[in-house]
Amino acid sequence: MIEPGLIALTRLLLFTLDMYSPWGMQELQVLAVEPGRLLSCAFARGTLDTTLTWRIQPAGSGARLVMEHTGLDLASATGRAAFDGMRSYWPEALARMRAVLEADPPVRSRNARQAVLAR
Repeated sequence: MIEPGLIALTRLLLFTLDMYSPWGMQELQVLAVEPGRLLSCAFARGTLDTTLTWRIQPAGSGARLVMEHTGLDLASATGRAAFDGMRSYWPEALARMRAVLEADPPVRSRNARQAVLAR
């Protein structure tokens, strides 16, 4: 989990995302950052070559976190296998993220967030 303020406005920043699945740790490279609005990253470079984008959008008195995963080549065996696997993975991962974002009281420490996400 990335702490607020740790993302520099650079396309060179690399970090890993634990997929808690057969895919394990995946390296991401930041492609675009709009603080408080957007984070877009290259995902699984050299294998899937896809893009993950998270957007924060106003929603009533709160905000909505929208995640988009683009660029999967469904014509390739690797792309199709990834799509089929992620079809069940992303809803589960987003539910864990939601638990962190909606925690009452808010989850503030890195270790506490990681424990919620690992469930």
